[in-house]
Amino acid sequence: MSHNERVTDIFHRQLSNHSPISVKERLKKLSNMEDWIKTNRQAIFDAHYDDLRKPESEVELGEIWYVLSELKLAKKRLTIWTKPLHVGISTLALIPARSWIHYEPKGVVLIIAPWNFPFNLSVGPLVSALAAGNRVILKPSEMAPNVSSLVKKMVECDIELLCGEEFQKEIKQIPVFDRKILQRHKKDLGQH
Repeated sequence: MSHNERVTDIFHRQLSNHSPISVKERLKKLSNMEDWIKTNRQAIFDAHYDDLRKPESEVELGEIWYVLSELKLAKKRLTIWTKPLHVGISTLALIPARSWIHYEPKGVVLIIAPWNFPFNLSVGPLVSALAAGNRVILKPSEMAPNVSSLVKKMVECDIELLCGEEFQKEIKQIPVFDRKILQRHKKDLGQH
């Protein structure tokens, strides 16, 4: 199976899972992620030092603290974000009808992480995507292999992980992503 076929297969597998992710399941995933980060803090420090020579203080502030604050906010506000929003009374012809906005997941989210903040910019968007109830395909940076392997250990089995240079070359040729991909680390791939 070519890499292009593998990516397309992963996308269709994620898309075919039609069962919505409940708020309770989302909170559980976010709590598990938070516990994993707190438990493996030293391993995160070591991986960043091995890959990028980042000191612990920079990793704590620029990588871990940011993700933990995102997790805390998402867990605190998730039930509020998912409640239907009443938007007023309908038109005169439809009285006594009422209008509501029901928030729904968008589907499958592709996250492509850059090399300079590999943990923050892969796990931060992952938190937002999971909180919104989306399925996720995560592509960590190949320039930070130790951090990428840590992220791979952290994510649950329903999050697909993509790796390798072939992915970089072929992603723009896959029609299922609809060209709505934005990434920040390579000039030729930052098109959307």
